[in-house]
Amino acid sequence: MMEEVHEGIFGTHANEHAMAKKIMRAGYFWLTMETDCCKYVRKCHKCQVYADNINAPPNPLNVLTSPWPFSMWGMDVIGPIESKASNGHRLILVAIDYFTKWVEANSYASVTRKVVLRFIKRELIPSLRVLAEVGLKESEWVQARHDQLNLIDGRRLTAICHGQLYQKRMMKAYSKKVRPCQFKEGDLVLRKVSPIQKDNRGKWAPNYEGPYVVKKAFSGGALILTDMDGEDLRLTINADSVKKYYA
Repeated sequence: MMEEVHEGIFGTHANEHAMAKKIMRAGYFWLTMETDCCKYVRKCHKCQVYADNINAPPNPLNVLTSPWPFSMWGMDVIGPIESKASNGHRLILVAIDYFTKWVEANSYASVTRKVVLRFIKRELIPSLRVLAEVGLKESEWVQARHDQLNLIDGRRLTAICHGQLYQKRMMKAYSKKVRPCQFKEGDLVLRKVSPIQKDNRGKWAPNYEGPYVVKKAFSGGALILTDMDGEDLRLTINADSVKKYYA
């Protein structure tokens, strides 16, 4: 009865409450009807893969603090970008200093180990160099440097305090959205479909794919998944890109 009402000829994959009311209108009733409808809808495969994306983070925010300028860098790849640039580049390699927020970026057709090393040598390191000759008299330079050093400690302390206050506010705002979700080995999960994956169905394509099995779960939220045949997926995935699958 529940299968026919939920996904039969006239089934609309309605939620549990609408499904229970539809069964009652058909002339059927039992004491645990609404509870049974909730369990059935939760285990419906199509309802799970076509459900809206979960945007609430599963883990609290981990804030990194950089002690001084250019001591900690972060690098990431943006893309692939559609459509290609005139030179065939589709990827953007970005590096940012966590203390000063200094950014260096360049575009590439593909990002390999050799490309990253060339980016560091040609783009990153030269940006940190200073001129050997600046055309200042030594006495003027010493006086300017002395004045700067007298004030730098106070300014540095002020900047650190402002940064720590901002991080606390950011963590507090982020923590309000966290919905803790812990995965363990053997759990069934659905993986969020990436926007860059091509699907001819367009907006009718599912938001999730799977199910997959959690092979290993790390404390930071990273997961190693396998398909139902036991074959490992090529890349690890973060916990915010999966959700629990009910079978």
